[in-house]
Amino acid sequence: MVFTSPVFMFLFLPIVLAAYWLAGTRGKNLLLLGASLLFYAWGETHYLLILLFSIAANYACGLLIARCRQNRRAWAALGIGIAVNVALLAYYKYANFIISNLNSLLPAGDAQIS
Repeated sequence: MVFTSPVFMFLFLPIVLAAYWLAGTRGKNLLLLGASLLFYAWGETHYLLILLFSIAANYACGLLIARCRQNRRAWAALGIGIAVNVALLAYYKYANFIISNLNSLLPAGDAQIS
């Protein structure tokens, strides 16, 4: 589903907005989480487990930061959270780009990176 598709504009978005305003205070975040996962899964289910892992890792780091305020552990949790997100982004978005550029720099007779 794309943001500009009629299904999103006239079906998905109005239903989610109505459910958001009807949901209680605690249910709003869960509703938005579920709607976001449904929106993503509608278009591509292949990377849904990676997205769930990223969500869980960020939530765990957020809980650790909240528990360890004004502490070095909070900074460590922040650093770990940033490192996990950057590593996922680098691998899934830029790995093929980097490998193809390295392969083009290598001479034709040498072994290629795969």
